[in-house]
Amino acid sequence: MGSIETIEVRLSSKLSLAFENNIAKIIEEALGTEEVSEIKLCNKERIKSDYLIILIYKKQNNDMHNNALGEHLKRTLKEYGMVYHNRWNEVK
Repeated sequence: MGSIETIEVRLSSKLSLAFENNIAKIIEEALGTEEVSEIKLCNKERIKSDYLIILIYKKQNNDMHNNALGEHLKRTLKEYGMVYHNRWNEVK
């Protein structure tokens, strides 16, 4: 069973260009870790300042230590606007 982490970012209007310029680098660095198998970046259809980053893991992450990547991204992305971070485990 796997798990995912979701990180929602609502950009400050003044920082949207900076976010767009840096998000590729941020995701590339995250993909370099062994713990995540895939990362998806989504943009809300009608609100272009809202982004969703989905970290997909092959294994369940049941403790805080195993969620270091999501916590790191949450801290990094706070400079761009409001950030919401959630963890989800797949149900058998």
